[in-house]
Amino acid sequence: MNKKLLFIIILIFGIIACSEKFNYDGLNDDKKIIKAIENNDIKTVKSILKEGKIDINKIHEFSNIFELNGTTNTEKYTALIKSVQKTNYEISKLLIENNANVNIKYEIKSLPSEQYLKLTALEIAAESNDYKMVKLLVDNGANVNENSYFTRDSFEKYKIFTLMTACVNGNLEMVKLFIENGADINSKGLLGDETALIVAANSGKKDIVKYLIENGADVNSKCSVYKYTDGYTALMYASIRGYYEIVEILLDNKADINATTDLGRTALIETLVGFIYDLPKNGLYETVKILIDRGADIKIKDDDGKTALDYAKEKGIKDIEELLINSLSK
Repeated sequence: MNKKLLFIIILIFGIIACSEKFNYDGLNDDKKIIKAIENNDIKTVKSILKEGKIDINKIHEFSNIFELNGTTNTEKYTALIKSVQKTNYEISKLLIENNANVNIKYEIKSLPSEQYLKLTALEIAAESNDYKMVKLLVDNGANVNENSYFTRDSFEKYKIFTLMTACVNGNLEMVKLFIENGADINSKGLLGDETALIVAANSGKKDIVKYLIENGADVNSKCSVYKYTDGYTALMYASIRGYYEIVEILLDNKADINATTDLGRTALIETLVGFIYDLPKNGLYETVKILIDRGADIKIKDDDGKTALDYAKEKGIKDIEELLINSLSK
């Protein structure tokens, strides 16, 4: 293609792109600013804010009916929430500079299921793993200890803390930001009183586990997610997952190796109970060996009267069975 012709084509498309106009006909300023945010149209947002006629913290409401299952979702949000959802840093910064409240929560309710979700702007940014947005919010007064939550069936309520979200995402810098700005390192939330350390250990985030311990995380805190995991510690989660390096870190920092769950199971027993025989071992042998070498009581029986060896035999894990038998004979 002729270079001159190509240049003209590119120039024409550039002019078209630059001259793009959004249609806000019939919208008042409250609706217009939300639409502008959805369009990432900072010019219009600036214009509306300059006029000073809107309540920047107005709660907007939107309902959507899904005919397929008869569900109605009702959302409530501010302009800032919408901007954070769109991951638009410049518009979010502009809104905050114009006194947007950084701690108002996004809400969504589903009927007839009565599921209810309430998220801070900070949680939304953390879930997007958006460090720049998170820092903007924290620097402008976002409460790092304000929990988000969701409910199911109108009575189960689960707390969500941004620190835990950062742990799940493996974002060490974000974890540091929250801790340095006063996040409670031992706060409990999510599905059953997990701490950030439990979440990090269960997610295999070794560097975050180390950082949390160095900054005062309780290595022996227990959670209660479901009946079969009531009383789980970070050590148990790391052991079951085969994260043997994290197991060593926890043991080096005084994790109770013989702590038991509500079913009387130690980390050693749980490692074998939780092992699925038709999946790759993924650190199983190394984990069991570390636990034995570091003093796990092999003879402990759970509430079903079974030892770690009993479970190894049931699962047909021959190398672990041999390891346990050799340890018992010493």
